[in-house]
Amino acid sequence: MSRPRPVHLVSICLLVLAALSPSLAEEGFTPAKRLGAHERPAYPSGAYLLSLEGRVTLRVSIDASGHVTQVSIKECPGPAKEWEPLRKTVSAWEFAPARQDGEAVASELDLDYEFELDWSPSLARMYARPNKEVFQTLANLFDEWKLKPQHVDDDNQLLLITNRRLRQQSFPGLEELRLPSGLPDRMTLHCFVSPAVEPARVYCNASLHQGGQKGLTGGRLERWVLDRLDERLGTPGHTIPRGYERRAALARKLAATFTDADVLPEFSTAAITKTQPKTFPELHAKTRVKPRYPARKALAGKQGRLMYETLVQEDGALVVGRMLSREPAQGFDESSRMAFLFWRYQPARLKDGPIPYLSTATISFSLR
Repeated sequence: MSRPRPVHLVSICLLVLAALSPSLAEEGFTPAKRLGAHERPAYPSGAYLLSLEGRVTLRVSIDASGHVTQVSIKECPGPAKEWEPLRKTVSAWEFAPARQDGEAVASELDLDYEFELDWSPSLARMYARPNKEVFQTLANLFDEWKLKPQHVDDDNQLLLITNRRLRQQSFPGLEELRLPSGLPDRMTLHCFVSPAVEPARVYCNASLHQGGQKGLTGGRLERWVLDRLDERLGTPGHTIPRGYERRAALARKLAATFTDADVLPEFSTAAITKTQPKTFPELHAKTRVKPRYPARKALAGKQGRLMYETLVQEDGALVVGRMLSREPAQGFDESSRMAFLFWRYQPARLKDGPIPYLSTATISFSLR
C-alpha cells in the first residue's frame, strides 16, 4: 500500500488564490514604460573621476498621467551623492503609465544600469623596433603636441609630465578624451621606453584632471598615446604578457635578431660590493611617479603597503626583485612594479665612481 503524498502549503495557497480571484495573467496589469528614445544616462562625472563602477538601481515613482513624482537611489557603488545626476536625468523623463484592467494607475519601477570603467590592467606595448628609435618617435610626438615634459632622461628614456594645463588648440587629442562633465583642463602623463631590452617596450601611466579633481581615466589617455605611436611607427604594438617566458617568446617572434634580457633578478649579496659606499643612493624627486590605484581596491576602501628587494644600478635605474612584505591584501603588485619603472636614483658611489647597491623600496597605497 502506497503512502499518501504530503500536500504542500504553497499548493494549498495557489488553489485558494485560483478559486478566489483571476490569475495574474488575467488581471491585465501592464507596467509603466518610458516614452521616446531609450539611450542610457551619461556616466556621472563625479563617479567617473572617482573611478566608481558597478550596478546602480533607481526606484522611480510614476503617477497615473505618466509623470515622474520621485526618483530614489536604491543601490549604488560608493557614495550616493556621486550618482545624484542620475536622479535629475530620470526625473525629466516621460512614461506611459502603468495600467490595471485598462485603467491608468500610479506605480513604481526599478531601473538597473551597469557603469563600468574602460579599465586595463596593463598599459604597455611591445614593438618590433629598436627601443632608441621608438623613444625618439615618442619624443617627436610630444613636440608636435606641444607637450614639453618637465623631466626628460635620454639615457633612461623617460618622458614625465605632471599636472600640466591643457589648451584645446595645442593638444589634438583633447576632444577625444572628453570626460562626462566636459573637457579636461590638466593632464599627467608618464612614458617610459625600456632601454635594457629589445625589442622596444613602452609603458604609460596617466590621468586627466578637471576642476580640481583628479580621475583615473580607465586607460583612455594611455591607449590614445599608444595608438598614435602605432600610427607613426606603422607597426601595431602588442600587449606585453605576464611572465618572463611568455614575454621572451613574444620578443623572439617580433624580432628574431634581438635578444631579450628581461629576467626577474634573484639578487645575491655576494655579487654586490661589501664596501661601505661614500654616498648612498638618492631618489630624484621628479621621477617618483605615484602608482596607479587599482579601481576596485579604491572602491572597496582597500589600502596597502609593499616592500621589495631592489638593486640601484650604476646608471641610477631601479631593478625590482622579489616582494619582501605586503600589508594587508593582494592586488597592488602590478601597479607597484609599473610605478617603479619610472623611478631614477643618484647612484651609490665610491671614490672611483658609481657602484650597484642592494637595498629595499617601499610603496604605499592610501585613500587619505
